[in-house]
Amino acid sequence: MKLREICGGAFSLKFDKEIEIEKIANLFKDYKIVIKNEDSIKLSKKEKEILIFKYGEILFYNFKKDEIFEILEIIKNV
Repeated sequence: MKLREICGGAFSLKFDKEIEIEKIANLFKDYKIVIKNEDSIKLSKKEKEILIFKYGEILFYNFKKDEIFEILEIIKNV
């Protein structure tokens, strides 16, 4: 797993393998599903957005770095 900051204060979390998008999306039960297909899912809660891609990447928009580290701890256990 590799975390990096990308343009505009967004963060990219990359895995070395495909991920089960449904499992990860279920961790964010208080987020609304905006778009969903077999390869990706987009979640939203107010100004925060999460894009989860089956190929092994999660993008976080409008999150603080501390929030990302908290989420990482939860994702590691999935």
